[in-house]
Amino acid sequence: QTLGCFSLSPLHGRKMVWHEHAEVLHIVCSMLDATSIARLRRTCKFVLENVGCPRSVATVTSMRGSHLPGMATLEQLSLADSIVELRTHIRFQYRSTNLLESSLEPLRRFANLLLQHPSMTVKIEAHCGLEAPRSLGYSFARERAKSVREAL
Repeated sequence: QTLGCFSLSPLHGRKMVWHEHAEVLHIVCSMLDATSIARLRRTCKFVLENVGCPRSVATVTSMRGSHLPGMATLEQLSLADSIVELRTHIRFQYRSTNLLESSLEPLRRFANLLLQHPSMTVKIEAHCGLEAPRSLGYSFARERAKSVREAL
C-alpha cells in the first residue's frame, strides 16, 4: 500500500502509522549530510513537513551522536557538516609558533567558511607538547592560537 511517498508494508501484522514513518525518516536522515536531506525534502509533502523543523534537526543531530546545542535549521546542520569535513588540527614547526606549510591550505578553507557565514564565531584552542615546562606552556599555546587567528 502506498501512502504519500512511502511504500508501506505490514509490520508484524499491522501497518505503520505516520509517527513511525517520521521515526524511520529521522533514522535515514541521521545517515545523510545536510545537502542530501535538503534534496530529500523536495520529494514529497510528508518529508517536507517532517524534516527540517527545529525538532527534527535536533533529533537527527542527536542520532548522529553530535551534541551541538542550538542547532535548529538545515543550514546550521550543513555548516556543521562542512566544519567536520575540514581538517582542524593545525600543525606547527617544532618548538615554534610558526605554522607548517601543510597547515595553510586547511586554514584557507576554514577562512572561506568563515567568510561565507559572517555571524559564525569560533573558538581557537591551542596546546604545546607535554615536554614544555609548565611555566612556558600556557603562554606558548596562547601564541600558537594567536598565529592561527592571524592566519585566518
